[in-house]
Parts: sequence; structure tokens; C-alpha cells
Amino acid sequence: MFIPRIFILLIMTLANLVHAADNIPSKADGYRETAMFDGHQNMPFTIYGVAIDWHLDCLKGDADKCMRIGEAMEVGEGDLTAEIRAALGYYLAACEKGEGAGCAKAALIIRNGNANFIDEKLAQETALRGCDQLGDQDACVIKAIGLSPGADLMANLDAAEMIENACHQGSDYGCQIKAMSLFQDKSDEKKRSAAVRMFEEACGENLAWGCAGLADAYSNGIGVTADKAQAMEAARRGCLESDGNTISSCSKYGYLLTQGGPDGNMNLGVALLAKACLADDAFACNEAGEIGWKRPLGTGIPTWEVPLYFRDGCDLNNANACANLATLYEEGYGSLKEHKGVMVQLLDKACELGSDETCQKIEALGRVVEIMRKRPPKVDVSLTTDQQLAVVAGLAEQGKYGVARNAIIRLMNEGSAEANWLLGGWLYYGYRGIINEPNEEDGFILFENAARQGHVEAAKWVAMAYWYGDGVEMDRDKGLGYMRIAAARGDEMAKGIYQSMLAEPIREAKRIRQKEMEEEAERRKNDWGYQISLARSRWLQAQQGASYGTGNNAAAAASWQRSQQALDKLNWNNAVGYATGRTTACPISNPYC
Repeated sequence: MFIPRIFILLIMTLANLVHAADNIPSKADGYRETAMFDGHQNMPFTIYGVAIDWHLDCLKGDADKCMRIGEAMEVGEGDLTAEIRAALGYYLAACEKGEGAGCAKAALIIRNGNANFIDEKLAQETALRGCDQLGDQDACVIKAIGLSPGADLMANLDAAEMIENACHQGSDYGCQIKAMSLFQDKSDEKKRSAAVRMFEEACGENLAWGCAGLADAYSNGIGVTADKAQAMEAARRGCLESDGNTISSCSKYGYLLTQGGPDGNMNLGVALLAKACLADDAFACNEAGEIGWKRPLGTGIPTWEVPLYFRDGCDLNNANACANLATLYEEGYGSLKEHKGVMVQLLDKACELGSDETCQKIEALGRVVEIMRKRPPKVDVSLTTDQQLAVVAGLAEQGKYGVARNAIIRLMNEGSAEANWLLGGWLYYGYRGIINEPNEEDGFILFENAARQGHVEAAKWVAMAYWYGDGVEMDRDKGLGYMRIAAARGDEMAKGIYQSMLAEPIREAKRIRQKEMEEEAERRKNDWGYQISLARSRWLQAQQGASYGTGNNAAAAASWQRSQQALDKLNWNNAVGYATGRTTACPISNPYC
């Protein structure tokens, strides 16, 4: 009898599945402080019990043990704290010691920026070693991607040959890219039909990418006759019963569930779209936005979330999401009516990303577009939210207060939690030139808005305010709830404070943690600038990657490179199980829940 993989994943971790006979790293068996070079810097961390043996064996040259501890660090097996940078260090060590799979894993992590840095040269060198010297076919696929980043891979003859060979040699990743390339070739129906056959075969083997492609084909009648029932079944199977990255299948399943009919389920459909958007699925972001915009009743999507869904989708280079956000500005949706003049930059981005309809709209607007382009916004709205925030912070430092204030208000009206947090701080503490008279009440409202959206720093700030009754009426239940939000997103301080809150009334043994809470609260009161500096580094990092590419091929190539890390995959499948009623448990550590 076939048992859906999601049931198994909810019972044990991925590492336990692969290594059920191994001991689990336990604090009871001792610990060791160590570090691994992740290709960028030495990453310090702590290992426990049997993981110490794996670590030592890895250093002695055992590539299998390097992979073993790398996988354990990636998911946080046993008492280990999940740390992708440490895992990367072990995968690089495995690659150096002759394990091609380690090269492939390391190259993908580096190229995707999962370890907080991107080094295309190192990624390509690592993939090259895995492919040319060690014969790993997934590494060959990653090498091929590096030959033509952001372009149509199969148009590059060398890349196409590598991908074709990798697929022939059994690389699921290579077959996926080949099928996607064939499917996206609008000029050749035979290629699209061939892609559908590859999707069917892969879905039949319970590979999620095949089911996602098949659902797309049947939904849109590409390579086959459109068939909603077939599309629904393929998406359902890919989401609930398949291996690999299931996010895209769940996104399509969620969309189809919202389209009505006997198999429709609006609540579940919206829930899956919302979770998929959190997982950076651009299609899901756009569809959730469209549902909340065009069918607001009964969807559970509040008005303020509609522009936020479109902004998230546009930041992920979805042309339709950019065009929809532009239309919201054009029509004056909600508070966006105050900023109607910014729509042209969004329309231009949608057109460059491949939306023919938007290109035609720009042409039809004619003189209106020409006038708007002569006086563009000081902060380019086609940039991502983080990129815009970096610009805003710079404008504020330069004394261009009016421009900075208007831009941050616009981002707040788009629903940005980070904008609520920043503007809330300016209001609460004051910012000469922008907010000359502090307004703690309004500032707190914005802090709480950001906290409700899952902003970690805001959630911690609001939690402690309610816990102590600092500026608001004391409410320990609310304080606990907001701290839980921050803890659920992996913040170590929040986790510790949350556990202390659960143990109230605080006993003598908790005095150290209580002091930490008080010191943190005092620091936040007296050093708002420090809070901004915490976010600035991320904004500035985003600003360095301001280009969004041209055409659909750039977005498609990026989607091929997206890989779910092991821990993220566990969390995703757990959240889907929770949404579909297959499990009643969703732990605090799962951000999708």
C-alpha cells in the first residue's frame, strides 16, 4: 500500500529516515565547540554526542561522515541547532575529500545564497569539481546553469548537452530543467508535448516537479487539451503524495481549489496559496492577491493584504503581480490612492519581465506615460521592498526627510511589516526632520501591526511592552503570544524568553533571564538607532542585487535553481499536513504554521 511521504515526515526527521540505525546527537553524551570554513568565513557552532565522532572522522578524511554530519546540521537533528552555514562547511569538506554529492549540495547552497552570501565563482568551481572530477550528474547540471545564468539554458549548446547527458545518466534535476525548457518554448508545440510526456512520467514516479508541470499543462491546455479535473489531480498528488520540492504543486493545488466547482475548497485553497507565498512562490503570491482583490467576500483575505501579496510577487519577478500592483495604484486602491504617480515603473518592470499585455497598456497610455517618466519617484518602486528601504534609510541620513517619509508611508500602505516597524520607531522615538514630535501611541500601533505580520524585532518589542505594562496596560497573555511569534521564527533570544514566560511566576532560578529581558527592554528604549542598524545590513545586501533581469527566461532560470533545504522541506510538509487536517500538531519552530 502506498503511504504518502508527508505522513512519514511528520513522525520523524529527514535525517532519521536516512540514518535510522545511527545514534542521535544528544547533549547527554557530551559536547564540543568547533567551527567549519563555509567558503566565506569560519562558522562556529556546537556539536553533541555522536556528532563529535562524525566530525572527527570527517576531519580524518571520511567523506561519508562529512555528508552525515552535514545533513544532521542542515535539519538540526537531535540536540543540534540547525545551521546551514555549518552544513555547507561539511559539504565543502566532503567535496574536497571526493564526494560528488557534497559538491552539488555545496554549489547550490552558495549559488542560492542560503548561507547569507553568494559567490558565483566559488559555486561554479565547486560544481566543476563535482562534475568533471567526480562525475556527479547533479553537479554537472549546476555547472551548466553557471554557464548561462539568467538566460535560456538550452539555447547554450554546451549547457544543453550537459543537461541532456545528466538527465540520461539519471539526474532528476537535469530532467526537470530539460522538461521545463521544452515546456517554455512557445514556438514549438512538439517540444511542449514532449515536455508533458516527461511531466507524466515524473509524476507517475511521485516526483513533485513532474506533477506541478502536468498540473500547469492541463490547467492552461499547453501540450494537451485543457482538463481541470486532470490538473486538480496532478496538483493534489504533487502536493500531498510526492517527493522533492512540493511548494509549486501545492501552490497550483491551492489555486485550483479556489476556482469553484464540486472539488473546490476556498479556505484550504487560500491557506495553501498563503503558505506557498511565504515560501517565495511568486505565482501563489499573485493569485492570493487577485482572489482578495476580485473576490473579497468569503476568502478571509483582508483588504490591506492585497497590495502586500502583489508586492511580494513582484519582488519575486512575477510580471502579473507587478502589473496588478500598478493597477492598484492607478485605481487608487485603499491608501494607495495617495501615490498614483508611481505606477509607470511597475508597468515597465512587468513589461520587461515578459507581460505582452502590460507592454500594450504602456503603448496605449501614450502621453500619460511620457509625462510620468519625466518626473519619476525619488525611490524606484520597481525595486524590492528591502532595496527601497535601503534607499529610504540613505535619504533620511542625507537630510532628504520629506522624500524618505513619503516613501516609507507608501511602503507601509503596501503592507510592508518592515516599513511599519521603521515608521513606528520614527513615531515612537521621534526623528528630527521626519517626526519632530514623538507620538508613542501611534508608534506602538505600527509596532503591533508589524508584530502581527511576524516581524521578529517588532514581536519581541511588543511582547515585552505587554509583559511589563510598558506604555500599555499589562497583558501577560498578549506578551506571551507575541513572544511566541518571534520564537517561531527562530530567534534564539525570543526562544529563551518565551520559555521563561511559560514558567511564570518567575522563580529564583529564572532571575538571570529576567535581568536579560529588562536589559533588552532598556536598550530598545534608549537605542532605536541600533535597531535600525540591525536591518540596514540586510537592506544594503538587497540593494547590491537591484537588477531584476529581462524576460521570462531569467525568472524561469531562477526558479530552476531554487531548492528547498532539508529543514525547510520538513517545515513545509508539516504545515501542509496541518492545513489539510492530516496532523493536529504544528510546532513553534515552524514558520509556515
